[in-house]
Amino acid sequence: MSAVAVALGQRLAVALAQPLPPPGGPPSGFEGGPSRVQSISHPGANLTGIFVRQPELAKKRVELTHDALPGVRRLVLWQTVNFREQVDAAASAAHALGMETAEVEMNSNARQSLVPLFDLTISAGLGPSPVILPSSSEVRTARREICRMGLERGVTLIASEREIVEAGAFMSYGIRVDNAYREAADYIDRIAQGTKPSDLPVLQPVKFELVVNARTAKALNIALQPNFLARIDDLIE
Repeated sequence: MSAVAVALGQRLAVALAQPLPPPGGPPSGFEGGPSRVQSISHPGANLTGIFVRQPELAKKRVELTHDALPGVRRLVLWQTVNFREQVDAAASAAHALGMETAEVEMNSNARQSLVPLFDLTISAGLGPSPVILPSSSEVRTARREICRMGLERGVTLIASEREIVEAGAFMSYGIRVDNAYREAADYIDRIAQGTKPSDLPVLQPVKFELVVNARTAKALNIALQPNFLARIDDLIE
């Protein structure tokens, strides 16, 4: 597979990874543009890619947070207008588990100052409550600084992908982004060889992983219980 295909695949995977609509609803537009797919199996419109059901994954992250941190009664949800579905799903899951939620607005600028964001987070959380991070390019871009400040402030960060856990977040549940890049790069190769994008079904990842950073857990005085440890796919020591 060529380096060009891999590079294009990375762009495709990032651009097209976003939630599917609710069952029965019309296919939602891809992030970053107005184009719409006709269906998952036959996208049409000279368009294909990867769909990730992020609202469902956001709900699962809340449930795993409840299991990992059974004493937590309040969560902070970082949100922007672009990720309303993720925030709503996370809030619904938290309320069903008896937890309160507070929302804090993120600046769309990935290079924003994080000091006021964490100040608001701690205020909204009535202390350093765990934060459910949205699956977003803003978080991905600023992950090292976010995780560094999270540790400094004693805030437990729950993320959407392992790269953010590797940067210092406590836990993530989601797809392997590098796998999505490879799948997208394979599609680029097939398109380069003459396959029409509209003939390639939209990919839907079916394998997900729970990743925990043991160093971060220790720094935050989080004791990982045996029943939760048994569910972890990758424990970063």
